[in-house]
Amino acid sequence: MTSETARAARNRLGDLIDRALRGEHTVITRNGKEAAAVVPVSLLRRLRLLEDAADRRAVLDALHEPAYALDEVLRETLERAR
Repeated sequence: MTSETARAARNRLGDLIDRALRGEHTVITRNGKEAAAVVPVSLLRRLRLLEDAADRRAVLDALHEPAYALDEVLRETLERAR
């Protein structure tokens, strides 16, 4: 993985795209801090699939958690505040 400043990346965008097509990753920095990356689109697609799978797991986990009625929660909260 290489690193380029934003200014250099702007001037060498075609080269960065060629690198990404070869499977290389380039981090772009701005003011000395990592700001973006040029990566192969296949990597981005895999990341999205992983995020989608994690989201599905979170929804399924939430569906198995116990549910509480709002009026019950409010009543218990008010009782604790007394």
